[in-house]
Amino acid sequence: MKEKMVSLKNKIVTYITENKKSAIVVSITLIIIIGIIVSIVGGVTKNKSTNGNLNNSGFTVKNRGWVYYLGFNEGQSDGIYKLKGNKNEKLVDDYALYLNESGKYIYYLDVGTEAIVKIKTNGRDKETIISEVDLEKIVLDGNWIYYFDESKLCRIKTNGKERQIVLEKSIDNYEIYEDWIYYSYRNNGKYVIAKISTNGKDNTKIDEDCGSTFFIKENYIYYIYENNNVEDNIFSYELHRIKKNGKKKEKITDLPKEMYIASINFNRDDIYYLKEVEGTNLAIHKMNLKDVEEKKVVDVDGYVTYINIVDNWIYYPDVNNNGNDGMYRIKTNGKEKQELTL
Repeated sequence: MKEKMVSLKNKIVTYITENKKSAIVVSITLIIIIGIIVSIVGGVTKNKSTNGNLNNSGFTVKNRGWVYYLGFNEGQSDGIYKLKGNKNEKLVDDYALYLNESGKYIYYLDVGTEAIVKIKTNGRDKETIISEVDLEKIVLDGNWIYYFDESKLCRIKTNGKERQIVLEKSIDNYEIYEDWIYYSYRNNGKYVIAKISTNGKDNTKIDEDCGSTFFIKENYIYYIYENNNVEDNIFSYELHRIKKNGKKKEKITDLPKEMYIASINFNRDDIYYLKEVEGTNLAIHKMNLKDVEEKKVVDVDGYVTYINIVDNWIYYPDVNNNGNDGMYRIKTNGKEKQELTL
């Protein structure tokens, strides 16, 4: 192979030397073609927000080295801030959730106005994309924003055009992975997991007895199975997985009954969740997906919290020493706890 590559290189050099004018024309043509391809590909926004964070209110997102997060002031939500090293700056005053990012823009749900908004990462050119939407999860995928309107899953272009209804039925959760929307809904007392293409076609059931809370990792769908047997008075949580094609369904481990389903997040090989400890006290825990070992990360002083993960940091709202809500972060190993204040 190496000899073939050297031979090819020599032929190219010889051709360019003997045919300079032709080579220039070919080079210019290639540059133009490549430029067109790059402009087409570059025109599609790429979102680096994680579904795990968006399932937990999506109050943080990372863009070009900066972490954007929902800040608090004297216990009240105080807009979006941006953090990088020792720099901590305010971006906008809005009460913002479900932060998504792409390129020079941050996209979010403005809770106060019930609108989907985008703003440049420098705080300029704020623009409302669509108003009067449900206060539920929004997801940026390519040049489309997925959102709920009167419980229907819809999508709209980032320029505010081409609104479409993707799913009419009421669903509990959804995650966009590659060109598919995986979603869960309740049917006859059980949770179904299904998928539909992002353009609203090819609606297919994956399994009829799964869980509402799920996430996708490589070829598998991991989900929390709620084993609620009223007749035998049995209630438990279990971590299961199933292949995306609906095959090889298996139980991985039992989960603690004291965990809060709404707080579950994941990162690499771990899942993170809020759990009751010592009666009514709460703490964030993590469990490794491989050895299923559980570890406590940090105690929580409030009544409830949500978990967002960016790099090796856990971000979570909690009550500070003054009794007010604040935004905290701590390393995933339980070290370097910080309250994020200006």
